[in-house]
Amino acid sequence: MGEGALPPLKIADWLSARGKDPVTLNKLKKLLSHEFNLLSANEQQELIAEIFDIHKEISNVGLDKIKKDKRIDIYLTEYNINDFYENIEKLKSKFDDL
Repeated sequence: MGEGALPPLKIADWLSARGKDPVTLNKLKKLLSHEFNLLSANEQQELIAEIFDIHKEISNVGLDKIKKDKRIDIYLTEYNINDFYENIEKLKSKFDDL
C-alpha cells in the first residue's frame, strides 16, 4: 500500500496497527461516492487518513495523487487466507499497470 496518496506501508504493519479499528459504513460511503468531491480538501484528507493511514495522520495524505476520475471495484465476500494472498497479488498487478 502507498507510494501514492499515502506513504509506503506493508499491509501486515497496517493490519497489526489498524486491523481491529472499525470503519463506519457512512464513512466508506462518503469516501466512495460523489459526496467525497463535495468535501473541502482538509475534510478529504481527514477522511482518507482516518480510514487508511496507519497513524491517522492528515499530513501524510497527498490529495494531488488521488485519481478521482478512475473507477474502483470493491468485492465483499468471505474468503480464506489463500484467497486473501491471491487478492493481494491482483492488487499489486493493478497498481503496476497504473
